[in-house]
Amino acid sequence: MTKSLLDKNLECISRYNRELAQKIANITELKGNYEIKNAKSGDSVLYKDGLPLDDTVDPVWRAMEDYKKIKFKIKRSITFILGFGLGYALKEFAKKHAGKIIIYEPDINTLRIVFEIVDYSEELQKNNIRIVSDYKELENAYHAFFFVEHRLNVMCSDYYFDNHSATTLEIKKKLEDLHSIFQSNYN
Repeated sequence: MTKSLLDKNLECISRYNRELAQKIANITELKGNYEIKNAKSGDSVLYKDGLPLDDTVDPVWRAMEDYKKIKFKIKRSITFILGFGLGYALKEFAKKHAGKIIIYEPDINTLRIVFEIVDYSEELQKNNIRIVSDYKELENAYHAFFFVEHRLNVMCSDYYFDNHSATTLEIKKKLEDLHSIFQSNYN
């Protein structure tokens, strides 16, 4: 019997976060109105309650440009991405990034629908990638990834930046504080 995309994706996540995989699996009814529309490029864009979670012009190009913009691409770096969308950043960063990647998507309903329709098992099997949905999971992933003198990159999807700016700034501040604490503990 062939595994569903959801099962394949959650099996990968459960290697490091069984609780998150179980929370996503337990969702029986999505909160919010999700739909997929085409970007101008023809690629798919996920919308939640009428708002795009991905770039509406060319999400693949946008992910490539976002990767070019990050400062630290070395093995001793941690790149934090707020917002998952359909996962274009994950696909791009997983191909190129030598460092660690933490993707924080606080809406597990978004994770549920995306993991049902897109196969990320290849990316999620990599030991340098973690998906998290709350601050405690973020701390755990950071603890697992951090080593002295790691550099930090912080990125945010337009959806979170435009529609949840206060939350975005709070998470960014907490992350920078967490990074400082880890750095100071090693000095």
